[in-house]
Amino acid sequence: MKRPTKVEQILFLLLIVLLPAQIGKHFWPPTAFVRGIRIDYLSPTIFATDLILIALLISWAARARGKTIVNILEKHKRSIGVFIALLLLMALNIAISTNPLSTLYYWLRLGELALLFFYLKSVPKSTTGALRKLLPLPVIYSSTIAIIQFVKQGSVGGLLYWLGERSFTIATPGIAKAESLGRLLLRPYATFPHPNALAGFIVVSLVLLLPLMERKQGRDTYTKVVLPLAFILGAITLLLTFSLSGWIAAALLAILAKALKDKRKMLPSAALVVLGLTVAVVAFPPEKESISNRLTVAKHAQTMIRDSPLTGVGLGNFIPSLSQQPNQGSLPLQSPFLFYQPVHNIYLLLAAEAGLIALGLFAWFMAGALRNAKRKERTNIFLALVGILMIGAVDHYWLTLHQTRLLFTITLALAWRKENS
Repeated sequence: MKRPTKVEQILFLLLIVLLPAQIGKHFWPPTAFVRGIRIDYLSPTIFATDLILIALLISWAARARGKTIVNILEKHKRSIGVFIALLLLMALNIAISTNPLSTLYYWLRLGELALLFFYLKSVPKSTTGALRKLLPLPVIYSSTIAIIQFVKQGSVGGLLYWLGERSFTIATPGIAKAESLGRLLLRPYATFPHPNALAGFIVVSLVLLLPLMERKQGRDTYTKVVLPLAFILGAITLLLTFSLSGWIAAALLAILAKALKDKRKMLPSAALVVLGLTVAVVAFPPEKESISNRLTVAKHAQTMIRDSPLTGVGLGNFIPSLSQQPNQGSLPLQSPFLFYQPVHNIYLLLAAEAGLIALGLFAWFMAGALRNAKRKERTNIFLALVGILMIGAVDHYWLTLHQTRLLFTITLALAWRKENS
C-alpha cells in the first residue's frame, strides 16, 4: 500500500497537536436533559478533532482503495466471531435502550475510535514515530494554560476559546477547588472538562514519551529542550491539579517502572512513594461528600447490572437510568450536578451500559494489549495502559470524555502494532 500522502500527514499532525482541544458544536435534544437539568455527558457533540479525524480516515480510505479492509479481515480471521458477537450485542443494546438514538450515537463514537485504532495499526513506523515527536506540544501548551489559570485563579480567555477553554473563576458554581493551608484554590482545567482528566492526560502522555527522554545518542534541541520542558511543565501541572488519582497513578507507575528494571529498587521506591502519598492524602483529604456520592452512584450501577446483566441499559444511558433509581430524594446533595454523572469506575460503567459480555470482551482485549506490549518490550506502553486501568478504577473519563478517549485509543493501537513503534 502507498505511504501516507502529505494531506494525510498534515491531518495526523493536527489531530495529535489538538488532542486536548474540546471546541465543538453541542446539540441539546430532549434526551440531553434529566429532570430539567442540562447534562453535558448526554449532549451529542461534533468536535473539531472529529472533523480532522473524519478527513484523515477518508484520506486513508482513498489511499488504501479497499486493500486495508481486506488485509484486516485476513489478519484477524480468528476475531471474526468476536466481531459478529459485538454486532449482535450492539443491536440488542440499541433495541433495549430507552433512548435508542442516543445509544446509536455512542456506538457510532465507538466505531470512530475503532477506525482510528486500525489506522494507527496500519500506518508505517515513521507515522507513529511522528506521534511521539508531536505529543510534547499538547503537553506543553496544556500545562502552560493550566499554570496560568492557577496563578490567575480563573480562565485565561481570549483566543484560548478556540481551543475550548471555558470561562470560569473560583466563584463559578460547581468549579473544582482544593484546600491548602486554610485557603480554597481553583484547580486548573486547561482546555479539559475537569482537572482530573487533565491530570490523567499528562500522566499517560509523559509515560509514552519516556523512551525519548532515555535515549543517550543523537540528543538535539528537541531532546535537550522540548522534551525536558514537557516533563517539567507536566509535572508542575500534575501537582497543581490536586488530582489524587493522578498522583497515585504516577507514583505507582514509578514503582512499577523501577521493578521492571531492577526488582531490588522496588522496596525503597515503594516506601518513599507510600510516605509521600500519605502526606499528600493527609494534607489534601478528599471531600467526604464526594466519596459518599461516588459510593451511592456505584451502588446504583450494581443495581443496573443486576437488572440487565447481559445487555446493559444502553450505551450513554447510565445517567438517565440513574435518574430513575429510587431513594434519591434522601441524598444530602448540594447540587444535582454532583449526582448526575457516570459512575466513577470504567468497569462498572461498561457493565451497566453494555452488559457483562461487553465487559468480558473489554477485559480480553485489554489483556491482549498488555501481553503484547510486555512481550515486545514496549515498557512505556505497558505502563501507560496500566495507568489507564488504575485510574479507570476511580474515574470514568477514559470512556466518557472525548480527549482522553482519543489518547486511550492511540495507546491501545501502539500496544497492538506488530512492528516496534
